[in-house]
Amino acid sequence: MPLPAQDNFNRADGGVGANWTAIRASGHTIVSNQCKGATAADHNISIWNADAFDPAHYSQALVVTQIAYSGLAVRGDVAGNCYVWLWTLGATGALYRVDAGTFTSLQTGVPAPANASVAKLTAEGSDLKMYIDGVQAGTTQTDATYATGAAGIYQYGDAGALIDDWEGGNLGAAATLYLLVAN
Repeated sequence: MPLPAQDNFNRADGGVGANWTAIRASGHTIVSNQCKGATAADHNISIWNADAFDPAHYSQALVVTQIAYSGLAVRGDVAGNCYVWLWTLGATGALYRVDAGTFTSLQTGVPAPANASVAKLTAEGSDLKMYIDGVQAGTTQTDATYATGAAGIYQYGDAGALIDDWEGGNLGAAATLYLLVAN
């Protein structure tokens, strides 16, 4: 499939489907046409597997219900490595590097998106940026540990935090220009 990849989760309740790979815990599940973590008391991380992402890519989603510890992932791989922007309960979030299940803090105190906001996490070169409704949240963080991987989603546990309308794609993709010439 061509990028950007999109998933509105509008299908029967259950697993998110073959286009997703769980890289931690059981990944994610669909409930009432929205997405949440599948396993209680564990870090659920799923990455999109139906497309190959450039090193410079993004993950974004609509925040439906921000309960606790949900978020986005970039540069994820099947070994369980990635960068995760997670939103904690309340008004803050944090950016982490995940090394096969070990979380290393890159930035704390990042504003968390409110319900009905669109959150976006980007990875370009060694720069990691977070956005809420198109405005950068926190400061640009630099980490060159993981240079490639796939876009994805994150949630700790399975208690009610929901996302919808996920999209992952490449940054700076050249637009195709079509010229119409009148005869």
